Amino acid sequence: MASIGAKSSNAHEAPAELLERVSQVVGDAPDEIVSPFSELASRPLVSLGELLAGAESSPATGEVSLFLHSGLGGADAAFTRAVADRAR
Repeated sequence: MASIGAKSSNAHEAPAELLERVSQVVGDAPDEIVSPFSELASRPLVSLGELLAGAESSPATGEVSLFLHSGLGGADAAFTRAVADRAR
C-alpha cells in the first residue's frame, strides 16, 4: 500500500482497519517521516533504497507494508502516475 497524503489517525488516505494491519513502514526519506506522535511509530521503518538493494527483507506473504512518500507535491503526482501506469 502506498500513501502520499496525511499520515495521522485524524487525516489519512487508508481505512483505519488497514493501517492497523501494517507490519512494516517503507519510506523514501525515513528521517522525514519519523514522528513519536505517529500511530505507525511502533512499526519497523525501512528505507526504500535499502529494500530495493536487498539490504532489508520484504514483508511475508499476507503482511501489509506501507510506503510513505515524503517528496514534493509534483514528485507525488509523478510517482502516483507511474504506479498507476504500471498497474495497468
